[in-house]
Amino acid sequence: YGTFFKTLRIVRPSLGVASFIGGIDADEVAVPSGGKVDAEVRLTNNTSAKITDMRVAAELKGGVLEKTSVTATGGFYRSIDSTIIWDKNSLAELRELAPGESTRLFFSFTPLSPLFDGVRIKNPVLALSIVAEGKNFSSEGVLKDVRVETSQIAKITSDVRLTQRAAYYEGPFSNSGPLPPKAETETTYTIFWTVVNTANDIRGVSVKARLPAYMRWMGAVSPSGESVSYDPDERLISWRAGDIAA
Repeated sequence: YGTFFKTLRIVRPSLGVASFIGGIDADEVAVPSGGKVDAEVRLTNNTSAKITDMRVAAELKGGVLEKTSVTATGGFYRSIDSTIIWDKNSLAELRELAPGESTRLFFSFTPLSPLFDGVRIKNPVLALSIVAEGKNFSSEGVLKDVRVETSQIAKITSDVRLTQRAAYYEGPFSNSGPLPPKAETETTYTIFWTVVNTANDIRGVSVKARLPAYMRWMGAVSPSGESVSYDPDERLISWRAGDIAA
């Protein structure tokens, strides 16, 4: 057998570009729907010479983008293709970036609800693609073009909703007692729990409710196969709903 060694040299790009969605720079982040999400692009000059004439384009792709919600500080939003443009004419900081210096570009957007206009979008995502360009003198004193691309994914979290209602005449059980209820006389009701999941498949869903002292658990569950339990000491009803698809 033999041994082979090879040296790898890791070189930072001339222009460092990082994106942050909701303050997070991970490749994939989770954001809620229906609310404003703050984001930014950070530029850093990693060379020993200044970088000039910079231009940054940030494109947002995805069917859950509320296009009219996009705003950018010192940038122009091109709604036809959901792209924000910053350059030296709109932002003075992009005229020149000194060695080791950084600058930040700010923008915001709002994701639509995954259930929009009656149409459900399963596993909704927004893709952020960034292209940063500029000019930089090489160590040999030659002016060269600088171009860096990066991307980030924003996954829209599920809007999980629980609805609860009580019924006397409706449901699988025969209720008893006076209606309207009377003091010192027991009246039974059927409680309906419904879990609605709008976007992504979710796992391990559980629902819990505590009975007040003036109510008692009747021990009836429908469908009978559902995992519903009652803790009499804590007066706690627990429903292990399990996995719920979008």
